[in-house]
Amino acid sequence: MISGASARTFNIAKGLNTCGASVCVLHQGATKSFNPRFKFIHLESHSFLASGGNYLHPLNLRYPCQFLRFVKEYKPDIIQCEQPWGVFPTLWFSKYFGIPCVLDEHNVEFIWSKSASKVPFLAHITFAIERVACSYSSLVLASSEVDKRLLMEVHDVSGKKVCVVPNGVNIERYSTSLSHQSQLSRRLRSDSESKIILFHGAMDAKQNYEAAKLIMNLIAPKFAHSMFVIIGKGSDKLIRKVKSQENVLVLGFVPSIEEYLAAADVCIAPIKVGSGTRLKVLEYLAAGKPIVATHKAVEGLGVIDGVHALLYKDVNDEFVNGLRRILSNQVLREELGKNALKLSKLYDWASICSNLHELYMKLYGNSE
Repeated sequence: MISGASARTFNIAKGLNTCGASVCVLHQGATKSFNPRFKFIHLESHSFLASGGNYLHPLNLRYPCQFLRFVKEYKPDIIQCEQPWGVFPTLWFSKYFGIPCVLDEHNVEFIWSKSASKVPFLAHITFAIERVACSYSSLVLASSEVDKRLLMEVHDVSGKKVCVVPNGVNIERYSTSLSHQSQLSRRLRSDSESKIILFHGAMDAKQNYEAAKLIMNLIAPKFAHSMFVIIGKGSDKLIRKVKSQENVLVLGFVPSIEEYLAAADVCIAPIKVGSGTRLKVLEYLAAGKPIVATHKAVEGLGVIDGVHALLYKDVNDEFVNGLRRILSNQVLREELGKNALKLSKLYDWASICSNLHELYMKLYGNSE
């Protein structure tokens, strides 16, 4: 299980390669070649930046030198910049060499940092960087129509410049016909009548950590005969806190989230803040699971209350009652799960990347 940002980057890169493009990705991980035309290349950085993630990227003085070598060696036709943090050297080199630069906005970063960041002044810095990135990029990719409208309003970007490239899911990985008969399912249940409720996400993201605490403190205590399974890297603090709760199981990183989704009866997403679309919700849809979530959690995904999921404005008694209702009604669970699976087919990565490849072919043709 990898983070949402990494999953989007990898799946778009892989999808474009499948469509016939040669793709090289500069990233903080190891150098790896999937085939002669699809490579991930290690991005050198100073050791003191290792724990800062994307936010300290502008301080990485090794990046411009490596990027220049990268451009000279691979001679890219299009440069796709993931999020706005490395935008200044990227834009400068793209203009100098006459290469179109595409900004992939995983979220509206300014909105996200304003609502979810623990650093108070980060929102102001993010606003300035993101505005420059949107203004000078050749094209901006938004993950939903909601984010597209926000980018247009917040940063005064033309609608013609912003294209929606939604987050997607590899549907085949999540399809299963024996979810309730699996060995894992039996192991997780306290008895044959208990239900498994699942939530997952990287716990170093504030919105996921807060959602997990809501499950532990507000929701789980009201469902003594159900097992709540919380999965995600960075769960150490939660694991220490949950020892006294018999009906909550907190796991860290798991190699296959699909197995746990197959075992679950219901998936929940008590997300209250953030921006962008949630890959976790797409995975719940693709697994054909009934979902109880906030409107914020499904934002931009076309999920309809009562059709694909039960949706609530906040995580409160109504949310709890919705979960209670869905757990007690097998017919409702089956109907929501069936509709969820149908909706997920609109977000298949193969189709999304095919459309993006066509868009890039037009952009390349216009740049010549």
